Amino acid sequence: MALTDIEIAQSALVLLGSKPIASFSAQGNAADVLRTLYEPTVEAALTSGAWHWAKTTVALTRDATPPTNLRWDAAYIMPVSPPVLMVKTVTVDDTVIQFDRHENRIHCDAGEDDNVYMEYIWRVAEADWPPDFTEYIVFRLASVIAVPITGKPEILDAMQRQADQLFLKAGHNTAVGRTTQPIKIRLGRRSSGRPNYRG
Repeated sequence: MALTDIEIAQSALVLLGSKPIASFSAQGNAADVLRTLYEPTVEAALTSGAWHWAKTTVALTRDATPPTNLRWDAAYIMPVSPPVLMVKTVTVDDTVIQFDRHENRIHCDAGEDDNVYMEYIWRVAEADWPPDFTEYIVFRLASVIAVPITGKPEILDAMQRQADQLFLKAGHNTAVGRTTQPIKIRLGRRSSGRPNYRG
């Protein structure tokens, strides 16, 4: 059964020999630490591996207002929900194009008649995580909060070693569980000498 965010936090505390908290809004040091570090830890984990289940592709809507940055011809509106953690690629007709991410907009040189798509990593809800990724997050979170909670760096090292092993396991299971997709993307469209930005 999938764990909730507070159940994941509670599991990390139990690994450290600490009393579980009832909620993130509870009083005390453990709740303060988890309120601060839980979400950054999850977002860092989602963007640090090749989790195909955390990636999706959407068609972008062109913004009627052009970008104020004159380096780019057009702005496109990024999806708001679920939150975009990292933009992987922006494409037109299966061709990767250069872009900049500016707040909730993608700036690029696409034409008005182009169909622009963005592949990105999104904030996947805990209920949709694979079990091995959830296990990795529990140990990763335990390593992150180990020193603030216990004051013992040696516990951090032990939790980190276990988290590293679980990261490799989860990554392997993700790779073997994925159906091979044909590669259609062509590189090099509209080269302007600017680097391809990954946001």
